[in-house]
Amino acid sequence: MSKVEKPDAAFSRLLNELLPHAEKIAPKRPGGRTQGIRIKADPEFFNLYLLEEGSANLCRLEDNLVVSTVFAPYVIGLSCYPGAGIYYSIELGPGSCLYQIPRTRAQYLINKLELQKEFISVISYKLSQMYFRDSCILKYKSEDIVKGMLTYLMELPDDFRRNTSVLVFIEQRTTLSRSSIQRILSTLKNENKVDIVKSRLVNIHALS
Repeated sequence: MSKVEKPDAAFSRLLNELLPHAEKIAPKRPGGRTQGIRIKADPEFFNLYLLEEGSANLCRLEDNLVVSTVFAPYVIGLSCYPGAGIYYSIELGPGSCLYQIPRTRAQYLINKLELQKEFISVISYKLSQMYFRDSCILKYKSEDIVKGMLTYLMELPDDFRRNTSVLVFIEQRTTLSRSSIQRILSTLKNENKVDIVKSRLVNIHALS
C-alpha cells in the first residue's frame, strides 16, 4: 500500500483557529523537556489535544502498546464523543508542544468558523492511517509482521527514523518477543533486504 498523504493544510488551519482558545499543557516552561511526558485524559471531560510542535505516541492504556505515532501539526481526539471512553494516553516526544481544549468548545468553534471541510479531511486521513498500519501488522507470521512494521517505519519522517531504534520501534508496537524480532531482523539484514546501521533503519528493499 502506498503512503497516505497527510493533509497538513487542514491540520494547520484547525490548529491556527483553535489554539487561541486552548490551554498549553506542555512544556510548562519555555524550552522545557517534553520527551517521555505522559498525558492521561480525564474520562469525565473530553478534550481535544493540539500538537503544535514535535511528535507523540498514542499508547493503549491496557498494555502501553503504541497504537500510533503522530507528528505536528496534529489534532488528537477529534473522534471522541460522550460515552466513548478513553483507551489511550499521550506520550510526548522531544521538543513537543501540546495544548488542550474542551471537546464541546472545539465543536462549537469548528461549526462557527466553518471548519467542517478540514474536520472531514483530518478524520478521513486518520482512518486511512489506521488501515495502513493494520495492513502492516495484522499478519499470521511473525516475519510478515516485522516486514510490515519496517514498511510502516520507512513511511515516517526521516528525523524520527534516524533517532529510533528499529528493535524498540517494533517491540513497542507489537506483541512479538524481543528475541523473535532480533532473529527476523538479522535474517533480513543478512539477505540484504534491509539496511540497518547502528540499530537505525536506513532503507528497505524487496520485502514482499
